[in-house]
Amino acid sequence: MKGFRDFSDTDNVSHMDAYGIDSGNVNLITEAGLARVLQRVDTEKNDFVMITAYRSNQSKAENIKKNRSMRSEWNKVKLGPYQLVGHWRECSIEGASYDECPEDKLVDAIERSYLVVRSEEVSAEDFWKLANKLGKENKQDAIVIRVNEYTNGETWVIGGVYNPDSPTVFERYKKISLGKIAQGWSQHVKKMNVPFTFEGVEIPGSNSGRMIFSKIGLSYPVGKWYDARNWEDICG
Repeated sequence: MKGFRDFSDTDNVSHMDAYGIDSGNVNLITEAGLARVLQRVDTEKNDFVMITAYRSNQSKAENIKKNRSMRSEWNKVKLGPYQLVGHWRECSIEGASYDECPEDKLVDAIERSYLVVRSEEVSAEDFWKLANKLGKENKQDAIVIRVNEYTNGETWVIGGVYNPDSPTVFERYKKISLGKIAQGWSQHVKKMNVPFTFEGVEIPGSNSGRMIFSKIGLSYPVGKWYDARNWEDICG
């Protein structure tokens, strides 16, 4: 893919990296666009990974910085991740579980993750190893991945020590869907049994946004997405 550059300067967070109502980020989020991307991946049996650098014990700024650094690793091998937006509600009372939390004490929490689809320019072995490496380096409890050569055509939720030669498999899916992935994400990636929703994939909100997406190495589904929402719709 042309136009990608390695964003090694991860200290300076741009409005494109930030998110939320007061971030200055004017990207839109479309669930239909994400469903279309996953449908194509499933139909064409593409190798892919869903992965994030986010962790609950890191600040928002640190999560953004680490995710940006992860994106640069995919850009180095000429792969442009789709940037996904996930959402759940957590209790603002320290030590209280989701089930025990009063409704008025539940607050919205947002997480960004990446969907990366392997191209023919990257070998299955290199893709598999890089996904495992990034999961391990970013101390992720799990990632969602399908590399047909390694997962026998299934989609796996893997984690643990991230040994590419002997992966720890938590879940196996014959077919992929947003619902299945969200459930696996909640149970194994986030390590929490609370409802987790993938709100969609980010798309440019302007013509200049399209140029910025290309410049910083992000992919997005092209089309007219009538369900597209802004950050106020997601976080408000």
